[in-house]
Amino acid sequence: MLCETTDKKILYLCTNEISNPMQTINVQIDITSPTGRRLLREVEKHPKTAKVEYPLPEGIVGQQTFTLDEAFEKCYDILSENYGTDVRKL
Repeated sequence: MLCETTDKKILYLCTNEISNPMQTINVQIDITSPTGRRLLREVEKHPKTAKVEYPLPEGIVGQQTFTLDEAFEKCYDILSENYGTDVRKL
């Protein structure tokens, strides 16, 4: 920290490095009750500070799953192969 003083001014120059990464916790909320659903909605309102992860249903655990973008890309590939042109450029 550098501190300079003059007759009429005080100038503070500070350099702080934050080396502490964001601390995370895991919380289980019972969403079968109205209070649990309200808590979940409140947490979802803050996407920059809170990330909600939903577990996979029992029926698809272990199977290959796709995100929405991956599913569209796969559909584009199938359509492009079927019609002989890149459908992304249409």
